Amino acid sequence: MSSAIYSFINSITNSITSRYDIKSQISTAGLWKIYLGLRKTTGKHYAIFIFEKRSLDVSFKRERGASKNDTEKVYELLKKEAS
Repeated sequence: MSSAIYSFINSITNSITSRYDIKSQISTAGLWKIYLGLRKTTGKHYAIFIFEKRSLDVSFKRERGASKNDTEKVYELLKKEAS
């Protein structure tokens, strides 16, 4: 993974990167990018799902004609559910 991509991921997923080594992107699923992750304490592999708010803004507005307020509500709900 390039250092620029890793730096970006690290900045938005600090709690994840403190527990996992994020390896390569292995797939996508809708708004989610799926990465191979290695748990630092156990060495076990996991799939790590990450989404970028920017992709939510573009996709949600394009498909549903949603307002910025609508996308903020969806973003906050996803953030709450993921934590």
